[in-house]
Amino acid sequence: MQQQLRYVQEKCPFHFLRFHGIFDDDMMVYQEDSKGNPTFNFRYVNELFDFLLSIGLKPFVELGFMPSALASDQSKTVFYKPSYTSPPKSLDKWCKLMEGFIYNCFNRYGRREIESWRFEFWNEPEFSVFWSGTKEEYQEFYRATYETLKKISSRLQIGAPGRIITLESNEYGAEFFSYCQEHSCIPDFLPIHFYPHEELNLNLDNMNQMFITQTYENMLSNFTGISPNPDYLKTSLEQENGLSTLNQTAFLRAT
Repeated sequence: MQQQLRYVQEKCPFHFLRFHGIFDDDMMVYQEDSKGNPTFNFRYVNELFDFLLSIGLKPFVELGFMPSALASDQSKTVFYKPSYTSPPKSLDKWCKLMEGFIYNCFNRYGRREIESWRFEFWNEPEFSVFWSGTKEEYQEFYRATYETLKKISSRLQIGAPGRIITLESNEYGAEFFSYCQEHSCIPDFLPIHFYPHEELNLNLDNMNQMFITQTYENMLSNFTGISPNPDYLKTSLEQENGLSTLNQTAFLRAT
């Protein structure tokens, strides 16, 4: 993978790289001792960031998923190598992990560098397969994380929620931004995910059911059939920008 990234950067360089799983168990970031006290290990995180920066890529960090030792429900996972998708068993311990993570990055790379990165809060929480909690739990989870990071530096760039704009998830976004306005935690940018498959234009309940009930092979069939519309991305962005007045106001404030 590193060889492939080096090749891409040589032939067609990018500015940022977004990825899943910075706190997955493979990264060995979070453990608890016999008394339940958290311990942090950022060795693999630093090795990853060292490499990305060495080839001219800034990390676009997705804050997730949950370390298994911090997950409130370890039965809620996604992917072949499990990523844990439940809320934290302790919001306080999660916020301490966020503090440790950011201060580790400050100490290693400098405050100004980290303030130029992007931090997306969770992946597609509208899907139960990626977020097993409620919408209300996600909102409170986001707010606690936002406030923790902004206390460290108001210049940290935090975006949420990472939604797929080719799904009928406008209501989810409108409720989220209403919450953010009420609690003064408007995100700094809006991360949006785009798939050029018109078959994905389903409601969230149907998509969640598809993830739960279908085999992986059958599920992949929903990702076939690229839209014949060459302006599908443009159209989707126009629809996203044409949300309710509340959502649009939040968008303008966030950008």
